[in-house]
Amino acid sequence: MPAKRGFVIVLPEGETYKQQLEDKLSEYQDILPYRAPELKMEITCRVTVLIELLLNGEVHTYKLADKMAQNYRGYFNLNVFKHACEVIEDYLETITMPC
Repeated sequence: MPAKRGFVIVLPEGETYKQQLEDKLSEYQDILPYRAPELKMEITCRVTVLIELLLNGEVHTYKLADKMAQNYRGYFNLNVFKHACEVIEDYLETITMPC
């Protein structure tokens, strides 16, 4: 049985989209210090997904989840990570939707 690969989030082509994602990343980074401790992992996951997306043009979600589970041992929650990925995917759909 092949290993699960998860889904891949792909950076849309175009500088406008990249700028919008950079702005969203900045917004998340700005609010992170003010989040209650139990809510920080959600924002941390969103920040990490966006950084990976902007740096590499795509996010292999299973690989990133494994990496985050190692880096945030005891705090990482796979369901929170999945939700963060869904939020980023939804944001990408919203900004790339034709008017």
